[in-house]
Amino acid sequence: MQYFNENFRATNPHATQQLLASFQEAALAIHKQANNNVVIWNPPSDTPALFNHYLDMLGSEYICKFDQLCQSIIFAVNNNIFLLYGLAGRSMIEHAAVMRFYFSEYIKPAVDRVFTDGIIEEKNLQDLIEHLDHFLRGGNFDWALFLEGQWDKLMEMRDDTSGSGGPQIKVGRCISKWEKEKPVIGTYYNLFCDLVHPNIGSSFLVMRKFPAGIGFCESDGVPFGKDIFMMTLPGIVTILGEITNFMKALLLLKVPIKGAAS
Repeated sequence: MQYFNENFRATNPHATQQLLASFQEAALAIHKQANNNVVIWNPPSDTPALFNHYLDMLGSEYICKFDQLCQSIIFAVNNNIFLLYGLAGRSMIEHAAVMRFYFSEYIKPAVDRVFTDGIIEEKNLQDLIEHLDHFLRGGNFDWALFLEGQWDKLMEMRDDTSGSGGPQIKVGRCISKWEKEKPVIGTYYNLFCDLVHPNIGSSFLVMRKFPAGIGFCESDGVPFGKDIFMMTLPGIVTILGEITNFMKALLLLKVPIKGAAS
């Protein structure tokens, strides 16, 4: 587990120290889950058990992803590699947006209908499993051809390719849905996109401050990216809190299994 450098934390105002502590606390909780929750893909035939298995797989998958993203952010800050911070921050927002989209648009409404009058309709669960499978396996690249080393076929279909689970939901659509609920999400996403694209935003992340002004050098000066990190830290902490809530809610959607121990 990575931790923010103590000297770095101590040089910041009290409010910033609290934000750093909040991020680190959430990151530590995610890290513990990622290391103590092994889920093997072994789908059962029973529909309710299969539904729960998909939830377990998705929960484990996203915990591992968010663990690595949190660790990348802490590593980037400790080592003044702020372009890595921008990349990890944008990825965190995108993963959170897609997870929220599936949860809000498909999974929770369907589960609410499933439990109407306490009756679990197997057809409803099967429809949900299709959404969960798309969530788990959807993509815009044919990994089967890649793993088989069939580069010629990949080149032929590069303009119309999707994974075996079908094309994944577009991130922009997920951001737009989330933005309607929390307008600040759109602003943060636009900001982090600029921080990783070949724009002035990514240039800021590798700039340094010198007595004569700002410029580029990897060995001297004070990283300007640190200022951008401080300005964006409140938003990243807020998004990490949203992620924590989504992860808890996802696993609370499990359906009871007849005959299972309580």
